[in-house]
Amino acid sequence: MNNTVKSGFRIGAWDVYPQQNLLKSPEHTKTLEPKVMDVLVFLSERQGQVVSRQQILDALWREAVVGDEIGRASCRERV
Repeated sequence: MNNTVKSGFRIGAWDVYPQQNLLKSPEHTKTLEPKVMDVLVFLSERQGQVVSRQQILDALWREAVVGDEIGRASCRERV
């Protein structure tokens, strides 16, 4: 994780705080599961790039056997 992303970044109206696993907007605060935050950070570090599911799996789930964890995590954590 690069230092800029590590200290926090913004997506639309949301401030993202990776070290605390938090998303904050003017009206809401949401705590994310650590792995969901890892996916969000991974994608934010590659803004403007096409990232494959396999790249995410290779980077974040290296040795684990993963089914549809990415899809479930993104659906469950929608804000």
